[in-house]
Amino acid sequence: MRKACVWSAGVLVAVAACGGGGDGGGGTTNPAVFTTLDDEFDAPAAGNAAVRVINATSSATTGAGSYDIYVNPTATLGTPNATAVQRNAQSSYLTVPAGQSNTLRLTNTGDTDTVQDITVPSLTAGSVTTIVIADAATGSSDLRTFTLAACT
Repeated sequence: MRKACVWSAGVLVAVAACGGGGDGGGGTTNPAVFTTLDDEFDAPAAGNAAVRVINATSSATTGAGSYDIYVNPTATLGTPNATAVQRNAQSSYLTVPAGQSNTLRLTNTGDTDTVQDITVPSLTAGSVTTIVIADAATGSSDLRTFTLAACT
C-alpha cells in the first residue's frame, strides 16, 4: 500500500520506521510501519531539558504495547507524566532537570509494575532529545532504546 505524505513549508516532522519484528525484521508477516510524527516543540524552561519517547515496538513485544511514562519516579509513582503512549506514536516532550542523569520508568498503561527503567544521560539546559524504544533483541527481555539528538 502506498500513502503520499504532504508537508507544509516550515513544519517540523520526524519520520520513524516502527515495528517490523517477529519475522526477521521488515518482512511480509510483520512489515515496518513508517510513522510521521510532529516535531514541533516549545523550548524547555530555564535549567531544564526536554525528552520525548517514540514507541517503535511491534506486536512481537509482549503486552498491549501501550505505556505510561514517569519522570524520575519515587517509590510512590503518583500520576504519569505521559499516558497511553501507543505503538507507532510519541509522548509529548517531558521536562527533565538539566545537568544530571534522569530516569524514565515505563509501565503498561494503567498499571504501576515496572516494565523498564530507561536512563537518560545528563542533558544541557535548553536541549531537546528523543528516545526510541524498540523490541527486545533476540534472547533478551529488555526493550532496546536509542537516543536521538534534536536536529538543528
